Amino acid sequence: TTRKPTKLKKLQGTLRKDRARKNEWTPPEGTPPMPAHFGADARREWQRVVPLLLDAGLVTLADGSTLEAYCEAYQRWKDAAKLVTKEGQVVDTPFGPKAHPAVRIEQAERLQCMKYAERFGLDPSSRSRLAAPKQKETKDVAEEQLFDGQLKVVPGGK
Repeated sequence: TTRKPTKLKKLQGTLRKDRARKNEWTPPEGTPPMPAHFGADARREWQRVVPLLLDAGLVTLADGSTLEAYCEAYQRWKDAAKLVTKEGQVVDTPFGPKAHPAVRIEQAERLQCMKYAERFGLDPSSRSRLAAPKQKETKDVAEEQLFDGQLKVVPGGK
């Protein structure tokens, strides 16, 4: 089986410090650049998922090629689906009616896309195994000082 990164184990709530790897490489944070060769559907999918993954802390600069493969599978899936919608699921051949070749491509690329999506927690099943990261708390300094006794309420004060 593939080893899970420590960050993923933390999100899933399965991290055990006694089993954590020492000096695990952590890729630099940031958004990988979107490949220029993307078609319209791949571009829209990249623009949809990357902000979600960044907010969850699940994407780094090192994840560009995996995201690229995901979006390319998504593009091929959508291209095949459009072709099937336009031409129909069945085509006439000299040997009689057969399933349109794009039907098989559509199914294979959808499956591939779903496998990549699972790696990023983009499906309900894999997402259910992730814990939401703790939200950063904003401090109200005046309120904190008031409760610590550092500020005093003065009657009639401005």
